[in-house]
Amino acid sequence: MTDRPTKYSKIESLRRKCPHVSAVALSSILKESTQDPFTASRHEIRRARDSVINQETPYGTLFREIECAASPSPMTFTVANFPALLHVAYTQCDSWRNLIDRRLAAKPSSFEQPWTLIYYSDEVTPGNQLQPDNSRKMWMFYASFLELGPDVLSQEDAWFCMASMRSKRVSNIDAGVAQAFKMLVK
Repeated sequence: MTDRPTKYSKIESLRRKCPHVSAVALSSILKESTQDPFTASRHEIRRARDSVINQETPYGTLFREIECAASPSPMTFTVANFPALLHVAYTQCDSWRNLIDRRLAAKPSSFEQPWTLIYYSDEVTPGNQLQPDNSRKMWMFYASFLELGPDVLSQEDAWFCMASMRSKRVSNIDAGVAQAFKMLVK
């Protein structure tokens, strides 16, 4: 029998290769599958996801907490650790690594001429567009590099999602989305 980290790695790899399905659906698919000898409950699928999310990189964990001033007390938000996220993307995603290598060959980043980090944010309403539920509105914060060029930046996959914050919570922060953006950039 395989050890747990190997099993979790196999589950997470399978989950990433397939189109999105819920954890319950994936668990049922694995139980019914005759091609793959392992099965996974939705709890094991969650543990597999968490093992990836909580991995340690040379730049720390993938997520960190930021604190924003608010009345009556500060609010904390979980956000992506951008250097750690870049490290994981570069080491584990061949297409991202190839893109970065090609762009670095065309325009190397140096101390004198570093690449330009760009940020973008937008408020979104998830769910049915014909019947929006404004109580679910969220601020989404993204980051990428200007040197990737307009052809790449026009694609959603070129942007790293740094944070998602409920609009209702952001409205309670002193200075609102401006402070959230400031703390994220810091």
